[in-house]
Amino acid sequence: MTYHTRKLLFQNALELADGYKVPSSLILAFCGLEEQAAWHETGLVPTLRVVQMLERAAALSRRNDFGLKWGERADYRSFGALGLAIKQEKTLGRALAKTGHYLRQLNVGHHFTVRRSDGSASLLMRFPVAEGIASRHYREGSALVLVRFARFLSSSQWNPRLVRFSHPRLAGPFAYEKAFGCPVLFDQDETAVETDAATLARRLVFEECPVHMMTQQVIEDMQGDRHVSLPARISGMIPQLLPAGKATIEHVADLLNMSPRTLQRRLAEHDTSLKQIVNTMRQSIIHRHVDLGMASGQNLAAALGYSEPSAASRFIRSRLGVTKTDLVDSARESAISSSKGSAGSPPSGDKAIPRGQEPARRQGREAGGAQETSALAQSL
Repeated sequence: MTYHTRKLLFQNALELADGYKVPSSLILAFCGLEEQAAWHETGLVPTLRVVQMLERAAALSRRNDFGLKWGERADYRSFGALGLAIKQEKTLGRALAKTGHYLRQLNVGHHFTVRRSDGSASLLMRFPVAEGIASRHYREGSALVLVRFARFLSSSQWNPRLVRFSHPRLAGPFAYEKAFGCPVLFDQDETAVETDAATLARRLVFEECPVHMMTQQVIEDMQGDRHVSLPARISGMIPQLLPAGKATIEHVADLLNMSPRTLQRRLAEHDTSLKQIVNTMRQSIIHRHVDLGMASGQNLAAALGYSEPSAASRFIRSRLGVTKTDLVDSARESAISSSKGSAGSPPSGDKAIPRGQEPARRQGREAGGAQETSALAQSL
């Protein structure tokens, strides 16, 4: 199975490497990517490409802590998007378990589950593996992102008791202790974060934790211009909510701080409903997955919020009047025709960043990133 990661995280790693004076051209050549494609505003990139580039960037920069530094760069856009999916969970453990389910549904290749035993608990993690390429830096960075997310959820009241990695130690001991705030062991049988079961059972008041503020920021970024209509604002949320099974009138109303009845009434004023918006966004997601080559039955079912591929197939036939195979064949024929007519041109709808202008783009994202976050929601 091919896993995919949001291009935002790939670009974060490129920027980190740039800060260590590593030319992006060297990394991208190793990963088999063109520079313009890497800096498109939106989209996904195969997760194994992220694994490849982290290992390559670490080698070129001679930074044994490159993965840890990458994990430290995750910002409110990543944590806030996860918050959309777990907002209604009542304990830290349930929120983390839902996060693991959500990531599996998004098909990023980063799987983790919660295991409880005799008063202790472990967050077990599995990562994609490429033949001949270790995923050590990706593993360390992803584990740190998870730990940081749990800390934010608990309002800094939680820290892991122990972190275990299945690979040998890369950086100095102090780097790991500083990042994780606990002892870190290597050459273990599995990669896991150890904690107390009682800690995971603590009541979670989502509205009082920092992730709530990050989630509200993501929602505001999705809304962009205050004059954007309510249906358009909701459309930006739906791709995030479908994989988690949260695209319901109750959950969307809660995110918008209104009652379900009020939301239904206000949407009716726009001659639409949540069901219509969801179905429209499902069609957009289908076309996006087909264009990206991610139209396997399981991928589509997860992205559309269905538990079975057959449900996704029925939706495609009923809404589009064709089968998934028809869509894939049509996209393949269009790609062949397009490549003959305009070889090397950026894909339609994606704005390429001209070489040499990346710093300006980074400054714009650091200033707020509203446009990119909205586009990100559309791309998932």
